[in-house]
Amino acid sequence: MEEGEQESPGYQDSKLPSWIRLWFIVDAVVAMAPPVYWLFAEPAAFITGIPNGLIYFLLVGSIICASIIAAYFAEAPATGRVL
Repeated sequence: MEEGEQESPGYQDSKLPSWIRLWFIVDAVVAMAPPVYWLFAEPAAFITGIPNGLIYFLLVGSIICASIIAAYFAEAPATGRVL
């Protein structure tokens, strides 16, 4: 820290495990890469009557949420905060 800066109470430099960082990178690629979506978005393709595009976005959203929750629980012991 530089002179004059104050550290936030309870703040610590967090080091997320490398597997969570990799998971975040995969999340970013899958969420922002239209060609991946286009593979699943065939107009006539349906799974149980639901369009594949909708299933794709629901799965991507669920996987991204799971990665954020996993990162929280991986970091919680280091910060001393649990829920």
